[in-house]
Amino acid sequence: MAIINSSEIRLKVLTLKHHARQKFFEFLASPNAPIYIKVIGLAAAVLLLLLVLKILSWIMMLAFYHSDSVSYLLEYYDPKTPRYLDTSDFRSSEDNIFDLEAYKEELFHINEYNTYLSDRLPINRIHKDPRSEKCRNKAKKLPPDSELPSTSIVIVMYNEELSVLLRTIVSILLNTPMESVKEVIIIDDKSSKDELGDRLEKELQAFPFVRLIRNSKREGLIRSRIIGSKAAEGSILIFLDSHVEMGQGWYQPLVARVMEDPKTVSLIYAKKCM
Repeated sequence: MAIINSSEIRLKVLTLKHHARQKFFEFLASPNAPIYIKVIGLAAAVLLLLLVLKILSWIMMLAFYHSDSVSYLLEYYDPKTPRYLDTSDFRSSEDNIFDLEAYKEELFHINEYNTYLSDRLPINRIHKDPRSEKCRNKAKKLPPDSELPSTSIVIVMYNEELSVLLRTIVSILLNTPMESVKEVIIIDDKSSKDELGDRLEKELQAFPFVRLIRNSKREGLIRSRIIGSKAAEGSILIFLDSHVEMGQGWYQPLVARVMEDPKTVSLIYAKKCM
């Protein structure tokens, strides 16, 4: 039986890749090649690069998620339509045509933001780093992630749009050193939307670090946050809204200030580097 040397195979693959790449760029630089062939070749190379980057982003996200949720993570979040609205109200009585614009407008008035668009955006979208160069340089002087104390993130929500709530949770996951996050606590202040019942609990199974606490009656924002703080197990409490998307580097400056003085109340201020 022939013995396969993995090192030799890897070397041959790398050599073939190098020769292929070299031939490709030589072809593009050749004066004899037609212009349209060069354009097509360059476009194909760009598309291949974008595909590789997309696959790498999927692989990076899979490293954070629960193993049972792989199929869920590779898809955009696209809830069923209609959800809690009766779409018959937007159909003409004469020809039974669905009025999409009226449907979008009604969704907007419920939450005062573009719910229709939110439901069609990926929950795992990644934004560019919003920090200035000054802030990024200051972040290098903060304590390393391994030295940060444990935190509990408390989010109070009432009738929040499901796609917005999930995007909030995923943005925390993608932009926070999760080794220092003890838990994310969702306080449901007795929401009445159907999709925030059993369906929400099913969606949250993908996030083992999330705890869902439901109030038996409407408590309001402050009392709900107090309920969350009493249930928290982390050393530091962080309170967030249920309709936010956290950016890169949001977490470390807040926790670092509290580490300096445990009596500190640290706030996120987007216009200024703390």
